Amino acid sequence: MKKYIRKALILFVACIAIYATLDFIFRELRPVTYYLGQGVVFTALVIVLDYFEDKRRNSKKNR
Repeated sequence: MKKYIRKALILFVACIAIYATLDFIFRELRPVTYYLGQGVVFTALVIVLDYFEDKRRNSKKNR
């Protein structure tokens, strides 16, 4: 479980940094809540997909 939490925090910070940087470059800065929402959604999707990938990998090992 620690693996997923650590990965989620890293992805969350990286996602916010990338989105904010791109918006700053193209001069479309948005409110902080917008970046937080994008970070949460992106991180949740990646963590869920990673969880299912680990589950699939473990089921193949047990065969």
